[in-house]
Amino acid sequence: MVAAAPIAFSALEQREKLSVRVSREIERAIVESRFAPDARLPTESELCRSFGVSRTVIREALQQLKARGMVHSKAGSGSFVTAVSLADLERCLTQLSQRSVEQRAYLELLELRLLIETEVAARAAARPSAVLLESLAAALSRMKASLDDHEAFAAADQAFHAAIVESAEHLLFSAILKPLAPLGHEYRLETYDSKATLEQVIREHAAIHRQIKAQDPEGARKAMKQHLAHSRDHFLALQKPATLPAAKAAKRVKSQ
Repeated sequence: MVAAAPIAFSALEQREKLSVRVSREIERAIVESRFAPDARLPTESELCRSFGVSRTVIREALQQLKARGMVHSKAGSGSFVTAVSLADLERCLTQLSQRSVEQRAYLELLELRLLIETEVAARAAARPSAVLLESLAAALSRMKASLDDHEAFAAADQAFHAAIVESAEHLLFSAILKPLAPLGHEYRLETYDSKATLEQVIREHAAIHRQIKAQDPEGARKAMKQHLAHSRDHFLALQKPATLPAAKAAKRVKSQ
């Protein structure tokens, strides 16, 4: 365990609760790497002297930092800086995915996928593994067999994209996109408005599969981009009929 060197903290502002201000200053020191991961924080007595506050204020501040996952306690040893991992990112994104059901969240997810999945598809096509090709073919088969079961269709759709992302073996890409799967699932159910739409989705996935199988990175990039851009445009088109009546009603109210 690494002992922390003395830290010079900034002067506290007067408008916030003392414990909030103390926790903010300690968090800033952690973010700025003045405390290394797993380093022991100064003792409560040392923190009291540094900030010129009571032990109660310091304990409240440390509890706030623990609740945010910034520090943790070890019995008889004190408080330590929590090491950061991709699991923390996944946890935050999972909460976002499960709570965000607004139109903006769907659109931002699509924009994120356009940025990441187009390049991941190209990477997959550069050297596709037998496992990847089998996974894509299996997901396509399930989609074709699930035209009357939107939940199953959405699950197969998600599995198709997940297989491509996982094939890149890029930990950060997976940490970002995997926890957003629940949001993607809800988006898919929102946009499966007809059998024709599902058949179009299948054709677009089949095109991505063909380009990856043909080991054509540029073709795979283009096919994925076309699919996700079409998905975004389709979602926006579905929103228009719902918003027009509200807009007209608001206009009438304003003119009265």
